[in-house]
Amino acid sequence: MQGLTGETAWVPQGLATSGEARNDAAPVPTSKDALITSWSWQNPPTHSLNNSVRLSVVNLNDMRYRTVLPVWVRPDGTLSRIYGHGGGLAWSGPYLFMATTPGWPDGTGAPSAKRSAIRVFDTRRIYRHQTKLDDYQYVMPEVANFVSPDLHFDYISLDRTSTGQQALVVGDYRATWLDGQPQPLNGTRIARYAFRSAETGDYRLNLTPTAAWESTTPTTAETHAISDVQGVQLHDNRLYVNMSAGKFVNVPYSRRFASVDLASMTMTARTDWGYRPEDLSLWYSGTGGELWGLTEGEDQRVVYSVALGNLAP
Repeated sequence: MQGLTGETAWVPQGLATSGEARNDAAPVPTSKDALITSWSWQNPPTHSLNNSVRLSVVNLNDMRYRTVLPVWVRPDGTLSRIYGHGGGLAWSGPYLFMATTPGWPDGTGAPSAKRSAIRVFDTRRIYRHQTKLDDYQYVMPEVANFVSPDLHFDYISLDRTSTGQQALVVGDYRATWLDGQPQPLNGTRIARYAFRSAETGDYRLNLTPTAAWESTTPTTAETHAISDVQGVQLHDNRLYVNMSAGKFVNVPYSRRFASVDLASMTMTARTDWGYRPEDLSLWYSGTGGELWGLTEGEDQRVVYSVALGNLAP
């Protein structure tokens, strides 16, 4: 899906599914299936706003969808679109969590490239706007946000199994190629934040991580490098990671994926994955679940799923 003439394309980024969201406060009945994706419009550097973001809400039963604009409510009650990258989504009960950086607006609405946030939306509150807002008919207001002082929230997922209660897993994107120069492989950080309450339907987070990991991959281990991370999923103490090519310019490295057993810290990597993979989401089920993902490569933008059993090392 292209942007306006002379501007860059809308690029798919985040992914969340009703198979991830369903619990005691399930927003989508079991007879229906749905997914939500985020799109980033990467404005030119001369543009006054860093990034724009929008959502697609898809009914998987009939493949119909609606575009929804995430917004925040100003003190005077007016609505303003949210600017940011929208790099990842997680869905728990009725609440949708979006990792977004940069472009976090301050109280006046001015964008700031220095702040990163987890934004929270209530999927029960999608409204049809009486007059189109920025040419969008449907809006979803933010109900809360969380800001970390030291970690950029570039991607996010829901983990229900690793700690006995659900938590969010987030991380930052560390590029290995920047401004035409190779960068060190070390430094990717991933953290797990528990919800304040074990009750379903509570979106509040404790921003003291219950666990955190930082990659220290040797620069010679290209195939097995944890770098340029675009999406992550944690399940049963195993970490699944989608990665872009980064400084690895060979075509196979545009299809990077890894799973890490956190008990033994052993890793299984592959380079036959989706082209330029982005976010990950786990569709929980009684048969072990499916790992869902999406890709951002132009002309190769797909949503896919793989049974967890097929990813065993």
